[in-house]
Amino acid sequence: MKSDLNNMLDSEYQMFVNYHLSICEREDLIGYSGHILSIIKKIKEVKTSFILW
Repeated sequence: MKSDLNNMLDSEYQMFVNYHLSICEREDLIGYSGHILSIIKKIKEVKTSFILW
């Protein structure tokens, strides 16, 4: 997990920290953090072409 965290973009890391902080003290999730399944859909990046004159 260390290498995954080190390779994250700053914005990805901030989302991870926000997620972690939102669940880390929930009593209903204590002991289950290693067994949570996140289903994530990757959104295709849109690349823009620019024509420079």
